Amino acid sequence: MATLDEIILQEVNPFNPVSFKSGNFWTNQDSALISVESIHQDAREQVSEALEVVISDPATYSILLEGERGSGKSYLLGYLKRKLNSKAFFVYIEPCPNNEHLWRHTLRYVIDSLMYTPEEKKESQLLIWLKSLPIFHEKKQNQQLLSEKKIFIKNLSHQYPHVDYAQQFFGILYELIKPDNYLLAFQWLKGDDLDEDDLKKLGVVSSINSEGLAKLILGNFGKIADATMPIVICFDQVETCGEQLPDGSRDISGIFNINTTFHNSNFKNFLVIISILSDKLRFYKKNIPTSDLSRIQKYISLKQISLEQVEALWANRLSPLHYKANPHPDSPILPLDRQKLELKFPGGKANLREALNFGGILYAEYKEDLIVEPIKTISKVNLSQQETRNHLLNSFKLIWEAELKTIQSSVQQINEFSGVQLADMLQKTLKALEIKNICPKFLKSSTYSGFSLSYNLSKNHQKKCGIFWHEAANMSSFFYGMNACKTVIDNELCDLLFLLRAEKLGKPNTKGYQLYESMFGATTPHTHIIPSLKDVHYLRTYQKLAYEAESGDLTVNFKSIDVYTLEKLIRESGVLKDCELLQKLGLLPSPVIDSVKEIKEKAKHFLLNLLQKECLLGRAFIIGKLRNQFTELSDVDCEEIVQSVHLAGSLTIINLSPTKPKEQLVAWVPKSN
Repeated sequence: MATLDEIILQEVNPFNPVSFKSGNFWTNQDSALISVESIHQDAREQVSEALEVVISDPATYSILLEGERGSGKSYLLGYLKRKLNSKAFFVYIEPCPNNEHLWRHTLRYVIDSLMYTPEEKKESQLLIWLKSLPIFHEKKQNQQLLSEKKIFIKNLSHQYPHVDYAQQFFGILYELIKPDNYLLAFQWLKGDDLDEDDLKKLGVVSSINSEGLAKLILGNFGKIADATMPIVICFDQVETCGEQLPDGSRDISGIFNINTTFHNSNFKNFLVIISILSDKLRFYKKNIPTSDLSRIQKYISLKQISLEQVEALWANRLSPLHYKANPHPDSPILPLDRQKLELKFPGGKANLREALNFGGILYAEYKEDLIVEPIKTISKVNLSQQETRNHLLNSFKLIWEAELKTIQSSVQQINEFSGVQLADMLQKTLKALEIKNICPKFLKSSTYSGFSLSYNLSKNHQKKCGIFWHEAANMSSFFYGMNACKTVIDNELCDLLFLLRAEKLGKPNTKGYQLYESMFGATTPHTHIIPSLKDVHYLRTYQKLAYEAESGDLTVNFKSIDVYTLEKLIRESGVLKDCELLQKLGLLPSPVIDSVKEIKEKAKHFLLNLLQKECLLGRAFIIGKLRNQFTELSDVDCEEIVQSVHLAGSLTIINLSPTKPKEQLVAWVPKSN
């Protein structure tokens, strides 16, 4: 076995900021931190006591959790989820960018969180919650109740007469126990705007398309709470919620208003935890109505941790290295030492994240001292300013790649996010790229404004671009969305309008499709861009890092990074250079391709992707889209591409007429297995 020093030379720094996880406790978990039982023990006990109150008396109970940057608020929420998940269902609500969609955003994340499976359980929180209802334990009637939907709905309606939207809500609960419709029912519950065929399968009239309906559905979870465990709703990073106001502040009052509604509407079986930075709470408190603040029943303030707790944190980080070492180290914190810790924090107390960062710095210094000449080529002390900057960039790229990998593994579909979230991802990214005059809510529509934004493309601000990102599968919603776009175009509110949509466009004979083709067809300057899942991975990665930076939770090279520095790192690192959506919007240069053959191959793939999504399109429309997407190609080139794909058997041309090619339709031919 190797000595500890030999292992240190071979291993990465165990205090690497890549492992400092904050945010959603269902996807990010720092086991080394939550295993230190003594950290924030008083705060944990207070939350546990509040949960016991809700268990004994199911009225909503609310806690305001505040602490300085790096004090461990998100870590505490993760600890509570891990330790108390056997007594309650846990929900993580990430920041909502738009107060006009706050109830729908909250419902979406409640259902998303309930879909996770707790440790040592085989079913999701949602199914555990559902199967705790009395109807699943009535042995004599169980089989009949669960096999006939009408009887199931009638029985629950009789048991819970005060449930709102009862027919549809109980019908959706019934579909949750049917494997064929389980995912559809989940999508409806979280507010996806499903197409008409899927709504018919579920037996509902419409999707959850308003704040009022989202509030009613969320309230229903409390109205049938008598036989279930409480739901702990954690609103984290509240200081980043809401739209940014002209003075740089945010309107976070919506979160407190939601909490008040939980109380005033008599929602049952909820423990609400609102987590916020201490300095932001002091700043925003004057703008939060007293009536909302009075609904907070307990205030918990996180304190600094003791040096003994810091040592315990360090020991947890170092234990995997110690386990491999021979001889076994005498001290659990080697190669670090207590003396340097006391010099750094002479008061005997430390900020949690600063303590971790300091451990990482000491570890890096120790490892550098182990490296002997001539291997050691530079001294950390003598790093030039440019070399220091490069080191920061390299550290950031590692964090970016780690976060991107997490997003790639967890985000499988674009429609996992609402249109409001997608627009916010793009807006934050444009700001990082220093795009000028970014304005949210560009569309003049109360329904769709949150899905849109505008900006100036050219340096002289002469060209105004609008963006509408709409992924709803429902064709009625698509039609109304196209009407909103028509208003923008008819009133000449922008020079160029981009429609971002990966979902289908509907059948060519529908009003929505015809409106779409009139605005985004080949003869118009406006453009339909099909975003890819890869594009969303890039945008989502930046959005997550931006939330962390604004909350003081982002650490690069053992230093806290603010939003301004993050934006600069984004530009200098070039991590977004391969995001094709940003290239198609003209915000980043597209990669240079010298070969016309390569361009034609890309065009073929584009054509196949387009046809696989849409199944059937007009030939003239396809030629126009190919010309618009690949400006290097001529009409003749595009016709050759269509013909070559046709000969390969991947598409078929309907109503083939040499004299009227514009009237021909092109259909995708799926490959047989």
